[in-house]
Amino acid sequence: MSSGESHLLLEAERRRFEQEGELLLSIKVSPRSSRTRWIGRMEDGTLKVALAAPPEKGKANEELLEFLAAEFGVARSQVELIAGHASTAKRVRLTKTRR
Repeated sequence: MSSGESHLLLEAERRRFEQEGELLLSIKVSPRSSRTRWIGRMEDGTLKVALAAPPEKGKANEELLEFLAAEFGVARSQVELIAGHASTAKRVRLTKTRR
């Protein structure tokens, strides 16, 4: 997926984040991929992300949170994994202000 396509994929989420200051995302990850990138969206609205990191010792989770921070232009401390620590199905909260 190109950067232009990923921008379109997240347009509604970015707009909602700007307006509300908080965003909850459902994400399905695919660890041990060739590189970290958006892959698309599932039928239920869950976002799909490929992660280069392996799913061991929290490496994939940390890579996901760093990726999301960069994608949404916030500090890493403003991105929190709230569910799915040991699963490929994740729930993540982004906030505009630090907690």
